[in-house]
Amino acid sequence: MHKYSKVTRLLVSALATAISCQVLAGNPEKNDLAATTQPLSTASAGFLPLTLARGLMGSEITGHGAKLATSALDESQASPVLAYAEIDSLASGLFPETLDAIKTAVDRGLPVLIESDSWDIARVRAFVQANFPTADTSEIENTAVLIWKTKDQITVKNADHTQVQMLAGIPFNQTMEGKLASTSTALAKAARIHWTVKFAEKAFEATPTDGDYNLTWNNDVVDVWAKKTAPKDKCVVSWRGSNSLGDWLRNLQSQVFVPIAIDGIPTNAGKGASGFVDRLHNLDNDIRRELSESGCKNIIVTGHSLGGAMAQLFTLQLLHNADFNVTDMRAYNPPRTGDETAQATFQSKRSQLESGYGIYCRNGDPVGPIPFGFVRFGPTTPGEYACTMWAPRVAWFNLPANHDLSLW
Repeated sequence: MHKYSKVTRLLVSALATAISCQVLAGNPEKNDLAATTQPLSTASAGFLPLTLARGLMGSEITGHGAKLATSALDESQASPVLAYAEIDSLASGLFPETLDAIKTAVDRGLPVLIESDSWDIARVRAFVQANFPTADTSEIENTAVLIWKTKDQITVKNADHTQVQMLAGIPFNQTMEGKLASTSTALAKAARIHWTVKFAEKAFEATPTDGDYNLTWNNDVVDVWAKKTAPKDKCVVSWRGSNSLGDWLRNLQSQVFVPIAIDGIPTNAGKGASGFVDRLHNLDNDIRRELSESGCKNIIVTGHSLGGAMAQLFTLQLLHNADFNVTDMRAYNPPRTGDETAQATFQSKRSQLESGYGIYCRNGDPVGPIPFGFVRFGPTTPGEYACTMWAPRVAWFNLPANHDLSLW
């Protein structure tokens, strides 16, 4: 443990030095967020990680191939790099150099993205309050926020996946939202596997809309939708996933997942993979409160990739909650989610799902076999690996292509 801490300290110290050497072109006082949210080319912007750990947004940025910034930055570049820190890894207080690096980056005029990999919004808010006391944190409701400085004013805003990817130099058409936008016409004409896939897709959008449902809660990892017309108590909970495998896949494989208890269900009813359960526990109370305040009684749950794991766990939780009637669950390209006891419990309660459920998997999808030692919550039929459907692979060599949500 001490050896790795020392190596990490050296790395973040070097990164802090790299930031200190950054010189922005033009007037830094005009470097406001509005100017930096325009599409940036990879030649004029980059991504500067200040921590070894990365959450969902940080992993997506590298997974999309953002250019990593170094200390040898071109002083003539027109746009700043996006600095990044995953703050769960800083909770121990062992890395003061990283905190200094974050503050230095903001002071130098760089936009900084901070993120909680466990989706702990309270931790995000507390981190900003402790390190940027003049910033207004009253509206923080995302698991990641952007921080920047204009003149002497510190501004903090809820972060959006597409926005931060563009700040890191990723063209819009390479982001998930951009890909979906470019194929929306074709997808609208196609025979979709299930109507909920559109909400799994909308979870990737910054400001999604729908003709039949009102968006009542728009978090960067989960959306709540309420039906506009009767029955108005029909609502959709859509969990966002990651469509960029890259570092996200490597991070998932390298994490130590252990089975832990799931809040809201009996201890003998099964456990979930710790990484997913931790995320659920940081948001489930807020989601249920939003459902209650919106008058939601009949709930449909959906999600893609990581969101597919969250959809299964949240559905299992709701199936044990008499306040809600979960009628449908659809998970697209989900990883393995919990232990066999949790799977058996889900199967014992699946008759409560009035409209059924679907766990849609695709051959060749590299997310399918992980995390090791766990299972999805689908049928126990031998050879099906707890999926209700296996679609044919679309690529033999480019395996991440088999994970694409737009294929459904």
